[in-house]
Amino acid sequence: MILTKYSTDNNSSLRYSFALMALMLLLSQLSHAQVYKTTTSEGQVVYTDNINTAYQYNKNSKNISVLDKLSTQSQVSSTTNQSTTTSNNLNNQVNNAASTAADSRLPDSLGDSLTGRLSTQSISASQQGDYVIKIVSPEAGQTLRRGSQPIEINVALTTSLKTGDRIVYQLNNQTLATIKDTSYTIATTTLDPNPYTITARVENVLGEVIAQDTRTINLISNNVLYQKKRKAIAEAQKKQANQPWYKKIL
Repeated sequence: MILTKYSTDNNSSLRYSFALMALMLLLSQLSHAQVYKTTTSEGQVVYTDNINTAYQYNKNSKNISVLDKLSTQSQVSSTTNQSTTTSNNLNNQVNNAASTAADSRLPDSLGDSLTGRLSTQSISASQQGDYVIKIVSPEAGQTLRRGSQPIEINVALTTSLKTGDRIVYQLNNQTLATIKDTSYTIATTTLDPNPYTITARVENVLGEVIAQDTRTINLISNNVLYQKKRKAIAEAQKKQANQPWYKKIL
């Protein structure tokens, strides 16, 4: 909507009064809208609620004024306060998060409470007699061929392992594994042909041996494998000897 006021003295007071009345009606209907006042190059005063229209009449923004400054200031103030509140809330959240991340320690009272609970619920160490362990396989005195037959150890327990207890597997008093499984396999590829002593024992949470069983086995050379290798070498040598002389040179 556009209202125009002429600055010439020829305009009657009635026309000017009508323009002012129309302006008042406009302001009452657009109480929340901004009304812009500008002056054209011909001296006409123009009132409009469209900023683009105001710029069309006067390209100089300094000559364009806003009539409802109070409403505008109120809106700007409300928006500013809302933005400030949102910013403060966000800053508080960031500060709280940073404070929580920086202080990762438990309060002393809570730490003491947890320590007390752990003390009253501490794990009791198993004692000798709580378990009986037996090596089921390999059999005592069993002979295995080096490289082709691994040492497959299987043990039996009278009761399941408690928390903190474990089975230790040893070969000639050298610990190979500390696990909870009742089976363990040892490769024989790198072992020399000799007698070996297998030991399976149960240790409690304190590392004390509370049950144990041993078994002796024999590891021999794999003559079958050795014979296969010798036969393969002999066949290769024979094949090489039967080749023509020019292939032997190559």
